[in-house]
Amino acid sequence: MILKFILRGWCFLTLSFVMLSGGESAFASVVRIDAVYFGQTHISEPEYPYFTLTSNRPTLIKAHVVSEQNISSPKVIAKVTHNDGTSNEFELNGSSMLPHSESLPSSLGKVFHRYEDSFTGILPKEWVQPGMEITVTAGDAVYNKKIKVGSPNPLFLQMFDVHFFDRGHELSKDYADGVFVEIAGKLPISSLAIERVRDVRFPGVVIPAQPKNKTPHIKVSSLDEYGKKTGEVFDDWNSIAMNLLQALAEANGNKHLSVMYMNMIGVEPKGYAADDFMGVGQIADHDNLFVSLGYSLGLLNWQDKKNFPYRGEMYGIEAQNTKIIKAKDMVHVGPVWGYDLTSMKFIPPTVQYGKSTPEEVGRYKREPMEGGGSGDQDNGFMLRHFSDYSVHQMQKYLEDNLVILGEDGNYYKWNNADGIYSTQVKGEIGIEYPLEIYADVISVIVSATVADKRYNMVYPPIGTYRGNLLYTFDPTDIKQRKKANQLNYCPKGGCDFTLKVVQESKTRHFLMPISVKEGDDRFKPDTLHTKAINIRASDGAIEAVSLLYTPDANETGLGENPEFLHGWAKNVVKR
Repeated sequence: MILKFILRGWCFLTLSFVMLSGGESAFASVVRIDAVYFGQTHISEPEYPYFTLTSNRPTLIKAHVVSEQNISSPKVIAKVTHNDGTSNEFELNGSSMLPHSESLPSSLGKVFHRYEDSFTGILPKEWVQPGMEITVTAGDAVYNKKIKVGSPNPLFLQMFDVHFFDRGHELSKDYADGVFVEIAGKLPISSLAIERVRDVRFPGVVIPAQPKNKTPHIKVSSLDEYGKKTGEVFDDWNSIAMNLLQALAEANGNKHLSVMYMNMIGVEPKGYAADDFMGVGQIADHDNLFVSLGYSLGLLNWQDKKNFPYRGEMYGIEAQNTKIIKAKDMVHVGPVWGYDLTSMKFIPPTVQYGKSTPEEVGRYKREPMEGGGSGDQDNGFMLRHFSDYSVHQMQKYLEDNLVILGEDGNYYKWNNADGIYSTQVKGEIGIEYPLEIYADVISVIVSATVADKRYNMVYPPIGTYRGNLLYTFDPTDIKQRKKANQLNYCPKGGCDFTLKVVQESKTRHFLMPISVKEGDDRFKPDTLHTKAINIRASDGAIEAVSLLYTPDANETGLGENPEFLHGWAKNVVKR
């Protein structure tokens, strides 16, 4: 079953128009625009050091218009001038009387964001593009600013629900309703599409050699089998999941095209495991998912990083402390308010009443990349908000790494100078990048070794799901072997394994890009190789898979008598 979540739409304010008596000249010289803020994940002024808007995303505009006199409000007009010289303007909605400046502070540490004393509106996503310029007028007061707008970062998240040892039939828990929308609102992205591949069941796994325990590769089909076979404890299930996920990423040609995440069921993960567009964690743990997405998009644990800008007391506000970390050393979200576009709520940077212990109230909230994904967030939210520094780092990471398929069939990264995805990436299409994206595919993962041939494994096929297709090569066809060699499909030592797949009663062979040497040491982790291929699902259901040892198959084909190592068939696993 494939479950899709598409984040679109967002919420839009309904703008009302305030009719005023008298001419605009009545406001001459007594009206002042103290500040103009923009809200996506945070409420920020363009002068803030970590300010960049994500393009193609609706944005709150919030103007602080004040007067030292008791006067009614003038019309407050926002005009957006685009890179092509065209413009749009609309009236901001606000109170009928202007506040005094002392009642509406704008400085960090003192500002208190709300709608009642400001003039606000929503910029449609089509207006939020690189080269955007904003002009706000109120009476004869004018604010004009070029706004820094970065890449749109449309994000595709592929999630695999994996039941290890075929466990978890009794588990019914899942992520809370609304959590994916909340997560999307806290990331610098214009949209989030989620592909959920459910009910992936692995009856066994191969655990690579563990040098610290002096144990070789071991095949297990239960949680306690490893201990029975070795006398040692194994609990690093995160590394097993990451190896399997890496194999799926390579089979999909997923070099920064989408974020991949494995929901683990039946084993207990320890801590966080995520890096470079990939992550794993226990199913339904939205705290882990949220922080793992931070790691996968370039963030780090900020407590140990001296260059993190928000630490200890700042702007007269104290940080929290723990038994280990003193308040003066604790990193936090900083003084910039968060914002949630979906609920249209302002999120203060300080802990609010009713959420934490009394001594924490009024102190800075903890940064998720130190304190975890949840804990001191405001009521109505499941997760903390990132600091504006973290969001800025993710925006830069996505601008540097996210790859988009162009209309011409090539792949591109963001180019800030052009304001579009125009920097073509290097890499062979069909080998490193997909020939086809968002196709219906079936994935087959194998763990292969000659260090101890008992410990090879074909995992049950995954899918059908929406994935990507690369070239595959049939070693029985000399032309395909030649093409594989021309495209450097195989590692330096050649392709030494072949998958034999029966699909809709038709037998096909696929070269696997795995190279081994006779005499490989079974006590070395790198002599076990976990790889996968994607097969087009429209060619039919997979009925059986065999892993064959075929040394140098890219040169000589299958040979006269390829050695069977392990197989899978419907309802049968050959051990």
